[in-house]
Amino acid sequence: GVIPPDLKDVTSTGCARAAQAIELGERAARATADRLRALSVSPGEWTAFLARQRRRPAPPPVLDRVELRHDSALADAYLRSRLHAAPDEPLDAERLRQDLEHLFGLGEFERVTFEVLPTTPGRAELRVLARQRSWGPNYVNFGVQVADDFEGGAGYQFGVQYTMRQLNAYGGEWRTRVQIGTERRFSSELYQPVEPTGTLFVAPRVLARRFPLRAYQGDELVAEVEARGAGVGFDVGAQLGRFGELRCGFERVWAEGQVELTSVGLEGERIDDARAFVSLRVDDVDDPVFAREGQLFRADWAWGFDDFGADAHYQFARVAAGKAFGNDDVGGILFVRYETALEGAFPLTDVPSLGGLFQLSGVPVGARLGDHLAFAILAGYWQLNDPEAGPFSAPAYLGVTLEAGDVTARRSQVFADPTLAASVSFGLDTLLGPILLGYGFAEGGRDSVYLSVGFTF
Repeated sequence: GVIPPDLKDVTSTGCARAAQAIELGERAARATADRLRALSVSPGEWTAFLARQRRRPAPPPVLDRVELRHDSALADAYLRSRLHAAPDEPLDAERLRQDLEHLFGLGEFERVTFEVLPTTPGRAELRVLARQRSWGPNYVNFGVQVADDFEGGAGYQFGVQYTMRQLNAYGGEWRTRVQIGTERRFSSELYQPVEPTGTLFVAPRVLARRFPLRAYQGDELVAEVEARGAGVGFDVGAQLGRFGELRCGFERVWAEGQVELTSVGLEGERIDDARAFVSLRVDDVDDPVFAREGQLFRADWAWGFDDFGADAHYQFARVAAGKAFGNDDVGGILFVRYETALEGAFPLTDVPSLGGLFQLSGVPVGARLGDHLAFAILAGYWQLNDPEAGPFSAPAYLGVTLEAGDVTARRSQVFADPTLAASVSFGLDTLLGPILLGYGFAEGGRDSVYLSVGFTF
């Protein structure tokens, strides 16, 4: 028979009240528990019934053929290198799922599916179908960031990034960024795989940058230098699986510093820089802003040498690591960063700094400068709404951070007396990118309001 629950005023169109309907159905079922118990059987009888009813899973078929069909400009060899299924081997369903995720993660396809077509008993043909996106392949991203401490320390940034994809059969990309505001920046890089699997690549680039370096004594701005630089670089590297990258390269930079304000006797100077570097990146964090799982690790080592035109010999290292955590409603990330001059001093265009949103929130952007930096942040955020249950489709978040950092002239003093800071923010995860409105405050009474729209560069 049927157990009719009393649904009151919940109708078939009341999808938003599904949880209430489920609760009412459960109450009705529990009210008839004695009648239902008379229909039950013993655990042994139930197990025997399931054994008779359910078919034993068949062994996976051995593949006669693996076929890839796609409508993109990418080379077959470039895409096939992401598939591990092979003829005369059993079909591994879990590995196939991972391979299809990898293909989809390239960002070139709107849909990636598969078919298993039986050929003879115990054997089959695997067909992978990839449909190119109906939009793109070129993309534009933008970002806006505004900060104001209400004491004359306002600043803003506006950036645009244009990415050209599928330049050739090996998946070459050309990415150009332009940024104006307190810091002005231009960069353009060609990322070009050099063999069919896409593992090895080269990346020539050009760059230009103009930005202020500010020195403070306590809360007083005592010097401001406008740093300007332009350069060229050439990298070679390798992709390490789906989430890692190793690069090494050479960069040549011409820069100068022009004194805009000083009360401590600073002078402007021209700087020539030439360096070799090694860089390692591993990052499988699921979201760049509202992360819930994954980890990241970054390490850089650079060596400046005068044989190729640098004004000074130096070595420096940077290390950063993070771990995201959470569930559907709550997320967070713990992130730490360390930078140090191993020999000599950092060049003008790379001086470590702290200040700004989530970089000692409340402290003016770049207000802490030095050759040795340590920083840690613990961020948490709570999702405030269910986009599928209401008219407002963008996930909304409330976030808080706890931060500590220090920048010093001596390595032995770093983090001996760190600055403590915190922030609260309201965020939306929109089609335009994340929108954040935040308030940051640091010890000593420094505070700022921040607005960020889209992805910053």
